[in-house]
Amino acid sequence: MTALERKEQTETFLKTLGIPVQDELPVIEEESDVHIRTVQEITARIMILTYLNCLVTQEELQPIILEYLQTHGLWAKVSPNEKRLFEKTSFTDEEKDLIAMRAECIWVLLWSINKVERLTLPTREVNVDELFPLLPPFLDDPFDYIKDASLRTATEILNEADFIFRLNWAMSKTPVEGLNAHIAFERYFTVNWITSVRMEWEDQPV
Repeated sequence: MTALERKEQTETFLKTLGIPVQDELPVIEEESDVHIRTVQEITARIMILTYLNCLVTQEELQPIILEYLQTHGLWAKVSPNEKRLFEKTSFTDEEKDLIAMRAECIWVLLWSINKVERLTLPTREVNVDELFPLLPPFLDDPFDYIKDASLRTATEILNEADFIFRLNWAMSKTPVEGLNAHIAFERYFTVNWITSVRMEWEDQPV
């Protein structure tokens, strides 16, 4: 499928949902040009976001979590803003809200390595408890988890990237009843990282 065919497919689907289409939006990357991140990169990001969520609810685990990230080579992959958060001993409400929304990112990352069967429309926030059965046991070495994971095809990932790109722009202009703009943005942010449109993972500072 070409990038133009993918754009047309997405626009047809959006129209069936009654969502306005913005024809002026460009096509996204061709499959031959896109750089999909590796299972190892994606799994490392899942671990980082998961343990940041754990830290918010159990601040006393900070020394153990920091040691885990360093022992398993994950600390070097933590973004500068995340490092600041990991090193804190208490969080503001704004920080807690931002970190909690990363559960949406974890869900998309899990989908990209076939741990989640499919992404439905962004209508309901992910409950963190839904994530735990899909992750390695707490503080386990992630080696076997990474070895058993498989990356989705570029076609699947780009189909989602194109859809969430156009959906986000539509929702930024006009709210769509029943769809959650915050979830849609988190998915857009995440897929852009998976496809290397966003070269570095960095949250907005809080």
